[in-house]
Amino acid sequence: MRLLALLTVGSYFVAGVAKLRLSGLGWATSDLLRNYIAYDNLRKHLLGDWYSPLGAWLVRHAWLFPPLAAASLLLELLAPVALLGPKFARVWSLLAWTFHLGVWAIMAIFFPYPLLGLAYAPLFAVERLFLFRRLPRAPA
Repeated sequence: MRLLALLTVGSYFVAGVAKLRLSGLGWATSDLLRNYIAYDNLRKHLLGDWYSPLGAWLVRHAWLFPPLAAASLLLELLAPVALLGPKFARVWSLLAWTFHLGVWAIMAIFFPYPLLGLAYAPLFAVERLFLFRRLPRAPA
């Protein structure tokens, strides 16, 4: 389970590092995120695919995107704090889940693994959940 937790946290962290290496702090201070969202929704709309009307509407409000980009970058770069204990894991997992909910709402991209909570399960003692406990055996 620890390896799965490291892989989960590592994937978010590497995504944040990639943003910094490719865009620098411009990711959090420019229109990059807004442009990605506008392009993605326009492409989907033109191709007749499902797109996000919310995302299409939000791109008109440029001031929203630098804070959203900064928050996503911080979420990714601070992912390793989820390994510091259950409280950190709960807070970070909730923020990451909210991030993916936002991606679904703004870009119409559904990531089932994180949105269903499966991506964050390795950060918790899921084996202690009631559902996974052994039922008592019937007498023989």
